[in-house]
Amino acid sequence: MMNKRSLFGTLFLFVFGYLHAAEVQIDTLYYDKDWKSVSHKAFATFYRIYEIDNSKESKAFRDYYITGELYAEGHYISIDKNDDANSVFDGKCINYYKSGQIEKSRFLIGGVVEGDYTVYYENGLVNLHVPMKNGKMNGIMSQFSEDGYTCTQIEMIDGEPRYDYYVVSNKDGLLSKYRVSDKSQIWESPVVAEKNTCYFDGKQCSFYLKNGVLLSMTNEQVKDYGKWFQVSLLVVNNTMEPFDIDPSKIRAELINAETLEKRRLAVYSSDKFIKKVKNSQNWKQFFMGLGEGLAAANAGYSTSVTQSNTTYSGALLGNSSTTSTTVSYNGAAAYQAHIIANNRIANNECSFLEERAIKEEGYLKRTTVFPGETISGYFNVMQEKGSILNVIVDINGAKYTFGWLLTNGIGPLKAANAILPKNVGLDKIPPLPCLAEISDVANTKMKAVILSIDSDMIFFKAVSTNGKLQEPLMSFKTEKLKSLVFSNR
Repeated sequence: MMNKRSLFGTLFLFVFGYLHAAEVQIDTLYYDKDWKSVSHKAFATFYRIYEIDNSKESKAFRDYYITGELYAEGHYISIDKNDDANSVFDGKCINYYKSGQIEKSRFLIGGVVEGDYTVYYENGLVNLHVPMKNGKMNGIMSQFSEDGYTCTQIEMIDGEPRYDYYVVSNKDGLLSKYRVSDKSQIWESPVVAEKNTCYFDGKQCSFYLKNGVLLSMTNEQVKDYGKWFQVSLLVVNNTMEPFDIDPSKIRAELINAETLEKRRLAVYSSDKFIKKVKNSQNWKQFFMGLGEGLAAANAGYSTSVTQSNTTYSGALLGNSSTTSTTVSYNGAAAYQAHIIANNRIANNECSFLEERAIKEEGYLKRTTVFPGETISGYFNVMQEKGSILNVIVDINGAKYTFGWLLTNGIGPLKAANAILPKNVGLDKIPPLPCLAEISDVANTKMKAVILSIDSDMIFFKAVSTNGKLQEPLMSFKTEKLKSLVFSNR
């Protein structure tokens, strides 16, 4: 038999639980399309069912379309019955389309959005994702097209763009940078340190990856109705916009190492060189080799995720249960997940280069290179005696400079790499040739005109005390350098 003490304890718990449950009440509010209160559901677009109790803790609510579909759910601290813009929500809040797809998701602390804020299209793909801090956008804001193919990104700080540019990229790896102020595409001239070198069949090739463009050149001396420098060119357009390669905007100049004199050389038009198109196989093989040598980003994505839906416990929301549903996504969803997870502005300078069909232009004419397109061609420059040949290609104002040392045959001029001392910044190397003060590990110092900087060697001519260049052409192992200070002539 139950004793009196046990019976009293059981009755107390029952009565206390009943009274506590009675404190939690349910109420309903009706709102118009602007979330202003209306007097009757006949005038409403939405209605809200919410918990009411005397505690200071957040309480649950659910909003519905007037037709009965779930519109939003979450928790609140206070509700303004007249104007919901003044209500204070707390914790995770989720909005839904009538179809049941999530429309947006965010987390609030005392009515202020903190952390990830994500908006979705009704097809389930992400529309907008941005990190929030103190209710303002802080971090990389990524906005996608409805098909998930294109992404626009901009870095935000305290709700404002951090820089005057944004980046547009797509699932195929194309990318362009635009100014926020006027939405014009940005083209920046690469510095010599951004030039890269690779080898194909023992032949050295120089290339730039800048502004979403891969531009490569090789040079050889040919005899065809005279002596020429024949420059072969490969262009890959990884941007979102077409651009022109115009031979009339290609400049060639010859530099005399003895006098530092620069002389403009004519780049001959195709009208003066009508000849058979060269075999394209070497270019195609070179392009394949180049792609293998670069970092392969976007190796692959997961094609499915598991989505869990949990119902909340309590007087309003019923008992707790969890169901798990596997949702299959297409490549667009995987691309979006990859962009968001990276949490940085997209950059295709290191993206994987696939083998593409190459349009062989033969002797180069003005050509429009469309997004995702690759062309190759060549042009001739009249051969003259000199020490350095520079060829500058202008693409929408960005100047890509290639140089060849002619003293010991044609060899590309290259930028220094990490083998140089720390006080020689790669972005500080001016266009060659240039004046510099060289200091080796033995503290020997000299003024010199730098003609070429290789990963292993630096080629220069010493400058005498009276300012004249001295013979012969000298070389120096870069690993023996202590410092290299550039100066104006």
